[in-house]
Amino acid sequence: MIWRATGRLFAGAIICVGLGGNAVAELTIDPSRPDLVAAEGAYRRGHHAEAFHQFQVLAGQGDVTGMSWVAFLYSRGEGVRQDYAAALEWYRKAAEQDDVYAEGEIGRFYETGLGVAVDYAEAAKWYRAAADQDDDWAETRLAALYRDGAGVPKDLAEAVRLYRAAIELGNAQAQGDLGYMYEMGLGVPQSYAKALLWYRNAADGGDPEAQNQLGVLYESGHGVVRDYAAAAAWYRQAADQGFDWGQNNLGNLYYSGRGVAQDYGEALRLYVAAAAQGNADAQAGIGDIYEGGRGVARDYAKALRWYRLAADGGSAYAQTQIGLLYEYGHGVAVDDAEAARWYRRAADRGYEWAENNLANFYLNGTGVPQDYGEALRLYLAAAAAGNATAQSGIGDLYTNGLGVARDDARAFRWYRLAAAGGDAYAENRVAIAYETGRGVARDLAQAVRWYRAAADQGDAAAQANLGNLYLDGRGVERDNGEARRLFETAAAQGDPAARSDLGYMYAEGVGVVADHAKALDLFRQAAADGDARAMAWLGYFHEEGMEVTQSDAEALRWYRAAAEAGDDYAAFALGDIYRFGRGVTPDLPLALRWYDVAVARGSTDAAASRDALDRNGFARSEDDVLAAAMEAYKADDFAAAFAQLEPLAVAGDAVAQLYLGELYRSGRGTDADPVRAHIWLSLAADRLAAGADRDRAATDRDAVARQLTGVQLSEAQRRAREWTPSAS
Repeated sequence: MIWRATGRLFAGAIICVGLGGNAVAELTIDPSRPDLVAAEGAYRRGHHAEAFHQFQVLAGQGDVTGMSWVAFLYSRGEGVRQDYAAALEWYRKAAEQDDVYAEGEIGRFYETGLGVAVDYAEAAKWYRAAADQDDDWAETRLAALYRDGAGVPKDLAEAVRLYRAAIELGNAQAQGDLGYMYEMGLGVPQSYAKALLWYRNAADGGDPEAQNQLGVLYESGHGVVRDYAAAAAWYRQAADQGFDWGQNNLGNLYYSGRGVAQDYGEALRLYVAAAAQGNADAQAGIGDIYEGGRGVARDYAKALRWYRLAADGGSAYAQTQIGLLYEYGHGVAVDDAEAARWYRRAADRGYEWAENNLANFYLNGTGVPQDYGEALRLYLAAAAAGNATAQSGIGDLYTNGLGVARDDARAFRWYRLAAAGGDAYAENRVAIAYETGRGVARDLAQAVRWYRAAADQGDAAAQANLGNLYLDGRGVERDNGEARRLFETAAAQGDPAARSDLGYMYAEGVGVVADHAKALDLFRQAAADGDARAMAWLGYFHEEGMEVTQSDAEALRWYRAAAEAGDDYAAFALGDIYRFGRGVTPDLPLALRWYDVAVARGSTDAAASRDALDRNGFARSEDDVLAAAMEAYKADDFAAAFAQLEPLAVAGDAVAQLYLGELYRSGRGTDADPVRAHIWLSLAADRLAAGADRDRAATDRDAVARQLTGVQLSEAQRRAREWTPSAS
């Protein structure tokens, strides 16, 4: 088993048959010799110094049993100062007389680096010497070296042979190790049934590691029906023997309440017991207890200390948790670069969640330079380990064409794979694909199925989307009551789209008594979180003076925000505003530009209005409009420049995006808005050809980024990623 300790486990007190349980050639005494009986009796009574003196006298007389006992006492620091070098010297003297126990101990010293540098080849040599004298414990350790290819050529068949030889001599640990070989299919055909058989034999013989491994099988459901109660029972047997992994794993069950009543206090007790033995997973478990305030006061400082201890012990999970603390500023100042460093440490060890989190950083340029290719590589590594979140991340890359060609069919396949693993986000994305026919044939029944699966997991976006199907009667019977219930459930989680949908129901009196005041409040909440439809509704409320003072200026402001965020009605409304001069000087070419944007987003009303202007000869080329915008910009008529640049930027003109970003950055011609500035400058930097304008866009984008909070930057990056010319 890969988590087994390599050294012998000594009993707390010596019995007459010797030390260390499993070995045939144990450290024993000859009961016919009064001198040995007296020395061993002193040790048993706890008179270690007296025992050491008596055994030392015997060893000085050349007695091999005395030599091994002196070595043993030096290694334990009992009756004498602990001294591994002295212990090794006495074991060598005993081994010169072919003492099998001493030979095995020398092998252990070299395997574990006690008093000498770790040397697996030397360990194998001494284990072989003891094994040749039928020492079953030495056979077990030599088998492990052959299994792992440590100090000897890797030879699984030889490992199996040695395990079987040790089993014939009654070694329970070897039975458990052979069970592991069957579980993993190492040197033998993989067989959970045979693994279970050997683990049970070893467990019945008192081997705590086999007891623990039986718990692992019952917890995971490998080879047996998953049974958390049975897992807990086996873990408890191992834990009661002081086995650290049994303590840790039983602690996990108490933490989660699986197979036992949830008890954070008992989980902490077990974690502490295992952590005292250096178990890094248990140390990380204590960190989890303090980070989450589970049964104790939440204490991020203590959590960080335990995570650091576990991380130093090689726990990739703890390294990832430290990254999360730095990413979110829990107990430490937010430090994305430091978070990235910890994620990288864990990712380099192949930990899937660290790979996923570091991929997110590369996707967004958080703490590291933005690099879609590196994001994809890391997502793929995590996805290969079955990480559904990473699989969804790959789907997002293909959906948005980030670092790869946009490919809805491939995106759907990745979302579908993640959804099969129960990922609620992916289930919602699969449903969207079925609803829209993007990447897969349109199928509203399937859309309903997947929305419901995600909604049942509490996914707010899926709840809102399913609510819209009930509201429209698409794929299901129209049911305004169910739509409202779903919207309210999602809105309670803070979902802005659901709040906007509820606002619509109250604004129009759909399934509820019309309540414009309640609708206004919902629209304001949703707009504050960036919902484009809510912004458009606020524009309409101000245009009509519903529950607010009528204001063309406020209507214009909200319609502009909504149009930039992708709303088709807002773009159409802006076309009408400039066409009919509502609060602005009439500008038919500018109206035409906004109608173009609305039409690209599917507005039939805008198409009719645009056609009317085209028939009257008011169309102007995009180059003419951009030239007029730049003339206004150079003349410091920033308000006019803003009005001309905005529809061009929304439609996808990269130069217009650059200058619109600069206007939002400086607050000239419009209110300063660093989030929108970052969005438009990011788009310009990605879309402009190499040259001075592209360099300017990238430099100014990075300058704006330093002014944003982490939340603001993430939102700006998300909106830039999801932007498309037809639905910006």
